[in-house]
Amino acid sequence: MTSNPPNSCWSEAGNGLPSVGPTGTTSDWREYRSYTRTDGSTTSSNAINLYQNNDKEWLLSQHIDPTINSLKLVIEVAVTNYKSSGLSSPTETDNMGPDDEVQLLITRDNGVTWDNITTWNSSNQPLVTGTTFEFDMSSETTDLQFAFWATDGSIDNIQDYDFHVGEFRIEDIPCTDVTVNNSYVGCEGNGYSITINSNVYNELNPSGIDTLMSTQGCDSIINTNLVFNPVSQETVIETTCIGALSYNGQSYTSTGIYTQTLTNTSGCDSVLTLDLTIETSDSVFVDTLLCGETSFEYEGFTMTSTGHYEFEQVQSSGCPKILVIDIEFVDEFTVSITQNGDSLISNQTTGTFQWYVCTTNLPILGEVDHILIPQIHGAYYIEVTQNGCTYKSNCLTTSGIGTDELDINGFTIYPNPNKGTFNISLNSIGDYKTLRITTILGQTLHEASINSDDLNIKVDLTLESGIYNVQLLTKNQKWVNETIIIE
Repeated sequence: MTSNPPNSCWSEAGNGLPSVGPTGTTSDWREYRSYTRTDGSTTSSNAINLYQNNDKEWLLSQHIDPTINSLKLVIEVAVTNYKSSGLSSPTETDNMGPDDEVQLLITRDNGVTWDNITTWNSSNQPLVTGTTFEFDMSSETTDLQFAFWATDGSIDNIQDYDFHVGEFRIEDIPCTDVTVNNSYVGCEGNGYSITINSNVYNELNPSGIDTLMSTQGCDSIINTNLVFNPVSQETVIETTCIGALSYNGQSYTSTGIYTQTLTNTSGCDSVLTLDLTIETSDSVFVDTLLCGETSFEYEGFTMTSTGHYEFEQVQSSGCPKILVIDIEFVDEFTVSITQNGDSLISNQTTGTFQWYVCTTNLPILGEVDHILIPQIHGAYYIEVTQNGCTYKSNCLTTSGIGTDELDINGFTIYPNPNKGTFNISLNSIGDYKTLRITTILGQTLHEASINSDDLNIKVDLTLESGIYNVQLLTKNQKWVNETIIIE
């Protein structure tokens, strides 16, 4: 900067605050000044002499397009003792006044507004040999203009000095290759992906190296490394008999399969499947009567006498099982029958009784005493129950009792025993008027008139097995009775 503005690159103004902008076309900035650097070299400068008050002097740069390249502004300023012209030496020092200042300003809207970049004053004044300042323009996107605005404030101070602008240049910002490590740690299945230079990185393609070139020609090397930690799964089988189970802070009161989603040491989901069985304390009640036995065994426990027993076991689940057993032992007794005249008599006279026909094993209805007077010749046995135990006799075939076919009272029944179909053969015509069949207890099951000229009556009935009465009413109004056996 060797010539005083205005010129083709610079302009000046002699009034105006930064908040308003410059006015006028002349100023007190002057050319043909210079100062000596620390290394002994000299730098030509434009200088402003600040020594009175109320100066508002502008020195304005040309317009600059910051998008051409990656640029920076480099300036050098100095403060020396006042000299009308020529070179100032490093010994010609001075100080800025307490209310003096010089601002470096920038406008991004062609002078509508001015923004402060930096300010020099008595607290940070430049060196007599020059102080360098840089401003990075790489992020700027609009046309720029810079200005130096100098004022000696409202107070006329005793200081009388020159403020020099010795360097003002635009430089490229040198670029260097940059390596960036792009790391990510997540969980399997979360769907995370990132695209770098058209390359998609995800769980299937977790790592790679991409090289990007900046507008300055420098490389950006991006190392991508995605880590997807596993989602863990675990199945736990638990059995308890306390009625409830608390697992990881959750309470369960019934058997089932439950799922909990927790967080593992990698910060990912840990899916826990709980297969829970809640057992209960079991009680088994056994009430039994043993006839003729001397011992009883149940699930490993043996009992030999009548009584009430309680045993405790441990189930496979670890839960208790209580066995409650009431048992009664009844001595075995013998049942036999003998024939005495027309009667069959049991040797047992106490208990409950039931007589049976041996050929059919059918009970004889109504015969529930220890003595039986059979009407028909045959084989019989008795069943006796005492204290809940039942025993039966061997079969005994009668001797000299009844007949195989009923032929008394003037009629014959055959076959007998039968299955409900039988014949009644009358010895003479007209002796009988009515046929009736009853149970042993006298309940009438069938009744029919007899024709006066019938000698043979066929009966076909559906009857349960047992003993029944066949009754005929004579012409003299007398009932005659015989017994049949239905098998």
